Amino acid sequence: MLINLPVLNNRKCGGKQISLAEFSPPAAKKLLSSPRLKPLDHTLTSTWDLEQLSIRQESTSFIETAKSLDHVVSPATVYQARAIKTSKMPKKIEETIFENPPHLVLHWDSKMLPSVAIWSVKSLEDGVAVLVTGKDFEHLFGVPVDLKCTGEQMAEVVIQEVDRFGLRDNIIGLSASNTGLIQGACTRIEREFGRTLLWLACRHHSHELILKGVLWRTIKWS
Repeated sequence: MLINLPVLNNRKCGGKQISLAEFSPPAAKKLLSSPRLKPLDHTLTSTWDLEQLSIRQESTSFIETAKSLDHVVSPATVYQARAIKTSKMPKKIEETIFENPPHLVLHWDSKMLPSVAIWSVKSLEDGVAVLVTGKDFEHLFGVPVDLKCTGEQMAEVVIQEVDRFGLRDNIIGLSASNTGLIQGACTRIEREFGRTLLWLACRHHSHELILKGVLWRTIKWS
């Protein structure tokens, strides 16, 4: 059933012509949007990491700079940009740093470090720092946890880190640490690699020899 509604026309009020358009609601204003920012540059986020700035410091400096250029930025934008760049950085480094690997010397050393587990904040665990050095080159593979701290376990941890980067053929020497002739880590690594490696004294052993020579010349112990 159709109902015909009366059509409202212009009316006269006090002899004055009044248009109904004067009573229509005002048109909605178009909101002005701020210029869209491009994703934060890798150089910028890397500079923040280099300067060891906190998220609050980064956000404050970047937001104030953006405001002067008529941009609107929230702290969440800065945090997300840095988190994305930081998560991609390790993989990019691993893919590019060993494109043409030189001859390398393998080093490792165990240290008692605070546990990173949430349920054991105050406890200590034995971590093995594994790294390689070469001519004008140094790279830390990682610091895995060595549970048993034996020559066998230490050799397994070190070999696992080397295989993660596929550098067995580039290792020509290793630090003389845990040098047992049968069960030592050095012996087990050589056995696993299938060849003889150079056993090089670490810096602690070298410093001990220098200190021994100085004391021998000055005190002349028997």
